[in-house]
Parts: sequence; structure tokens; C-alpha cells
Amino acid sequence: TLGVLSIPYFNSGSVLNSKRIEIFSIFLVAFVLLFLLFYALSERLVLSVNKPLLMISQRLKSLALSGNNEPLVYQGKDEVGLLVEEYNKMIYKLEDSKEALARSEKESAWREMAKQVAHEIKNPLTPMKLMLQHLQGRLSHNETEEVKQMSGSIQSLITHVDTLSDIATSFSAFAKMPFPVNQRFMLNKVVQDEIQLYKEEKDIELTAAICDEELFVHFDAKLFGRIVANLLLNAKQSVDDDSNVAVKVGLEKQINKVLL
Repeated sequence: TLGVLSIPYFNSGSVLNSKRIEIFSIFLVAFVLLFLLFYALSERLVLSVNKPLLMISQRLKSLALSGNNEPLVYQGKDEVGLLVEEYNKMIYKLEDSKEALARSEKESAWREMAKQVAHEIKNPLTPMKLMLQHLQGRLSHNETEEVKQMSGSIQSLITHVDTLSDIATSFSAFAKMPFPVNQRFMLNKVVQDEIQLYKEEKDIELTAAICDEELFVHFDAKLFGRIVANLLLNAKQSVDDDSNVAVKVGLEKQINKVLL
């Protein structure tokens, strides 16, 4: 025998058509199942990507200069994580800007108030002092004990008027205070110049121990000179009018520091 030939035999064409429909139905069901599976996976993937983006979008909409902006928490290291990191950096910078703006507004308010206070205080001081000096001059020709006591009271009032005038001047200077200019200058010279101005005062005994080595710092020289002058003035005004003031000023170099 050379071989066997096997040929399928169908009783009719309807059986062949049913087989074709059955095979097509199997492929169709498998395709639909795969489509639904891939659709569900894609929806989950899109949702996982869109959720943090939607969260960032909502935070950006609610971002405000006056509100409390909270940073986002995202554990991933992908592109969304980089976006969240940049958003958090922007939040921190915004908070710093808010604090700087608040400080600036407070300083402006204080300067304006100081300007008004200085103006209201200094207006009546000058005529008050002139009237007291005029009265003191009128009483100077009378040598009675009662008049002498009154003259002492008048002199005390004049001194207090001068004190109020100095306070008002300080307020006015604060209102017009310029921005510091950072520059390199020799600290010894600035301190010595301010001390020299007070050495001529009769009611202040000033001794100074200034380091001979040249001490250079970076600051505003004029502003630092005003600081030293205010300290000396406060020392002078810290005791009674009839008392002498003893002030000691020391300037020495330490490790990477200068002690005044």
C-alpha cells in the first residue's frame, strides 16, 4: 500500500457554515475580552497619572498670597514627582516673599507713624522752650530764694524739653532712615571720630582703649557711626542732670571677631 488519503466529508453545507460561525464567535469573544482588559488597564494608568496632575491643578487654583499654602506629598520619582518638587520649591519661595513683604509693610507703617509722632511732638516744643527761656531771663534779675527755686524748676523744664526734642529728632531720623550701603571701612577710625566729638563735653568723662591694629569690616560706615553716637548719647542721658558721666569705650580684636 502506498498511502492513505483522508478527505473530510460533510453531509451538507449547513454543517460547514456552523463550524465557521463557531470559530468566528470564539475569536470575537477573545478580541472583546482583550479589548476590555486593555481598556481597563489604560484607564487605571491614565487615572494614576491624572490624579497627581489634578491635585497640582487644584492647588494652583487655590494658591494665594494671603492664604496658608501647604506643600504636596508625592513619593514617586517620575516626571510628576519632579513637577511636585518644583511646586513645593515655589511654595517655599512664596512664603519667604510673604514674610519679606510683611516686614516691609510693617517698617513702612512704623516709619510713617514715627514721622507723625516726631511732627506732633516737635511743633509745640520750640515755643515752649522760648517761653521758658524768656521767663528765666525775666527772673534772673531777682535774687530772692523763692525765685532761685523757681529758676531751677524752669531750667529742669528746659532740659526735659531738650530731651523730648532729641527723642522727636530720633523718631524723625528713623522715618527717613536710608537703606544700608555695604562697604569696607576701618572700624577704628569711625569709633575714634565719634569719641572725639564727645571728648569736648564738660559733663562726660570718656576713656577709650582702641586697638592699634587696623580693623576692617563690611557694613555701612555712616550707620555704624550713628549707632556709636546713640550709645554715647544714651550713656550721657542715663544719669541725673547734675552728675558727671564716666564712659569707657573698648575696641579689641578677637578670633574672626571685633568686640566693641
